[in-house]
Amino acid sequence: AEPVGGVAFAQRVADAPSRLSSTPELPQVACVVVTPDCVSDPIAVRALLEKLFSKGPKGLGADLLGCKLLSWLPDHASRELCPVPKGNVQRDESLEALESGPVLAFAVRLPDAFTRLAALLGPLPDSPEAVLARNSYAGVHDTIRALHGVDAVRCAAIASTDARAALRQLVALFDDSELAWPHTATGPLSMLPPPTSDTVLESLKTDGEAAGEIDTVCVVKHEARSQLAKVLKYVRRGGFDVAAARMLSPSPEEAALLCAHLDGAGANTLQGRACTVLLLRRFNAVAAWLSTCGPDDPKEAARVDQFTLRAMFGTSLTCNALHASPSFSAAGLEKKALFPEFNGSSAPGNDLVCGAARRKVVSKDGEERTLKQVLLVAMCGAVVEEQEYVGAVESLLAEDFKIVNLRVGHLSRRQATELAGILGTRSAEEPLARGPTLLLAVERDSCMARFQMALSKRSAPGGGSSSGGLADVCARFRGQVLWADTPLKATASVAYCFGELLDSAFLIAPA
Repeated sequence: AEPVGGVAFAQRVADAPSRLSSTPELPQVACVVVTPDCVSDPIAVRALLEKLFSKGPKGLGADLLGCKLLSWLPDHASRELCPVPKGNVQRDESLEALESGPVLAFAVRLPDAFTRLAALLGPLPDSPEAVLARNSYAGVHDTIRALHGVDAVRCAAIASTDARAALRQLVALFDDSELAWPHTATGPLSMLPPPTSDTVLESLKTDGEAAGEIDTVCVVKHEARSQLAKVLKYVRRGGFDVAAARMLSPSPEEAALLCAHLDGAGANTLQGRACTVLLLRRFNAVAAWLSTCGPDDPKEAARVDQFTLRAMFGTSLTCNALHASPSFSAAGLEKKALFPEFNGSSAPGNDLVCGAARRKVVSKDGEERTLKQVLLVAMCGAVVEEQEYVGAVESLLAEDFKIVNLRVGHLSRRQATELAGILGTRSAEEPLARGPTLLLAVERDSCMARFQMALSKRSAPGGGSSSGGLADVCARFRGQVLWADTPLKATASVAYCFGELLDSAFLIAPA
């Protein structure tokens, strides 16, 4: 096969980004080249291929995007591939060896490609790094270059060191028609969106400037609802944004969708029971949240990592505390079913529940006299954007408040004005309308009095949670945590914000 000509190479790299992002957590595309001294050595080539493509514990499990045997290399291609740095006396000899050929080139894709390929090949033979590695690590004798390389010129194999080098090397060696993405996405790749282009090189140019954020769905199941604050701590610690949240009792169809990857196991346990659903957003969100939750079976999760959420809070495969989207395609279906108001990644311009109908709060058993009360707590601005509400939720749960509904969403200007009026706090209109708002309906005996007591409990200096409890959050973010201060305002604001209450002593009824 022929290499890409110099003119074509210059034209194709001219529109490449000057900087390419390279996130080890995501699959990276790299170029691997067997040098002329090893192309005719079947033992060396077989050893490289087995370690590069084997899916077992000793292999990297790389995906093959393209392969090409070149009888010679032009000077522009040899300069892109040469492992000997400029100024080294062996560079000219290395360039000449590469140009004389033949070389065997592979385009591969695997997570953390550049670090793992560097470990597979090892340092250049007889380089200072190789001498230091021999004195420091016993495993250096198992690398491809240690086993089959001779010196910096006859080094057995070459691999890309970063995303920019990989793109330039692939452009120099392969035509667009000689590279292709795998037909099906399996394993870690099933958790990522498909490439933006069917053409590998164009996709690398488009996707390489920054890692895009994607969504995944988390369901905190009924058996773990008391652990919501701890789950939210893991959300914040993992760098996730909560794009939306709501409480619901899954219908049979929703439960079947959430349990489809388990062939329906656990659907009967899930349906009809109050759950909290979070729409989480970050780069590589699906794989990252699955790693945080652990395997579906809590016993297996405990063997893998005892600090995963399912290992800590789950009890069985059907009561495993949390659901996490098992793949990118599944996340899309779950998002469409559970958050239908979202169009792509954009939040709706107004909340679909607030003020949608005239409603009132009534006692479920018809008794007007009861110690139980409901209360609306609204958090907005930096409290939501920086996820500082975690400590407030934790302190409410610690005071035996039951969360009977919640939602994270965006209020329109009209909704913000109406809710601020119901709460009797006109100054809250602007923060409510400016960004996402967490609406929290809580319930317990003597709710109003207990809430005032919670407001008086400040954390000790230098201790506890980084965000503090309810009192600390209210003190730090004045005007961004709102609540009703009378029973009439409490019931009116809850009825305005929610269409139902879950596991509550009260109902939302038409006014």
